[in-house]
Amino acid sequence: MTVLCGWLFAIFLMNTYRKVIHYSDFDGKRIIQMFIVYMFVLYIRGWGNIDSDTDIYASLGANVFLCFLFPTIIFLSSPKNMYYILHSFLWPGIVLCLICYFYPPSDGMMSLAHNASFLNVFILCIPFVKLKWKLIIPVCVLLVVFLDLDRRSIMINNVFSLLLIALLPIIKRKVAKGIIFISLVLIPIIFGFLAFKGSFNVFEYMNGITYTISNDDRSLLTDSRSSIYEDVFGELKRDDRYTFGLGCNGKTETSLSSLTYVDYESIYKYGRPGTESGMLNYIQYGGMLGCLLYSLLLIFAAYKAIFKSNNSFMLLLGLFVAFKFLYSFIEDQIMYNAHSFYIFLWIGMCYNKSFRQKSDFEMKNYFNKIFI
Repeated sequence: MTVLCGWLFAIFLMNTYRKVIHYSDFDGKRIIQMFIVYMFVLYIRGWGNIDSDTDIYASLGANVFLCFLFPTIIFLSSPKNMYYILHSFLWPGIVLCLICYFYPPSDGMMSLAHNASFLNVFILCIPFVKLKWKLIIPVCVLLVVFLDLDRRSIMINNVFSLLLIALLPIIKRKVAKGIIFISLVLIPIIFGFLAFKGSFNVFEYMNGITYTISNDDRSLLTDSRSSIYEDVFGELKRDDRYTFGLGCNGKTETSLSSLTYVDYESIYKYGRPGTESGMLNYIQYGGMLGCLLYSLLLIFAAYKAIFKSNNSFMLLLGLFVAFKFLYSFIEDQIMYNAHSFYIFLWIGMCYNKSFRQKSDFEMKNYFNKIFI
């Protein structure tokens, strides 16, 4: 079903791209083009990693979406297109997310909470919408968060968005937004370097904080990431693929095989094809070069929105995209769901000159046409 929906969307996009995509509206095209070219290379290399029918299905579906469809979505983020896209997320999108609640999917990343996570950017619209939406949006967000408190990433992303709008008067100051931007970019780089050297592992350090749900203690910051980083970098080291990675369908040995309550050894018979971390997947498939290009895509998008825009919404969105760069080292797996769609849509908005040129008054009028 996922492949069917993905290909229907891809075919629709191929048939209408002349009408809906206008490349001249975007800057930063060199960075985007380098990213797209490299993803094409990863896709071609993926056909050399075929171990089973599952890999063939991935090459005809998931890998097509990862390498071609999502990068193209960046260029859908014009004001005219986003008017219809945001409308579709707001009404049919919420209904479809509810279906995932009543008929839970086997893949946790396709749950209601993950698919409805596009709401955390709708939070940034609150200063620009009518009073009723200032109430409706937070209520919807709280419902999604409290629906499943085990989904820590949903909570963290929404809290970050709420902090941004709460601190907007301070964030508008040049020094403040510069400090926040630099901090969000440097934190994963510094911690990544320290972990790679073996000096300090931030995931292990934060492992002790707990909270209680239904009388059961659960670690709020359980270290479920160190092992997957060890798996991926261990494979890159064994194959001497640090620079260019394993290519699409490239798999790693996994420490999950040692667990007894699930037969992961059978599930990952040929190795683990991906992890929960979006950035780690780019490292697995594309090595440090893949990591660099995806990082530049996010960082330059955030920079343009924060420092090259005329309205507060794009400032908030730029800071959120900078946060998504940081958080991609923890989660944000790119797959065919609403969560991945919105990541590339927000990246595209940051690169779109028309959005950045709008004033606060123009952005308020724009959102009031969407949130009627």
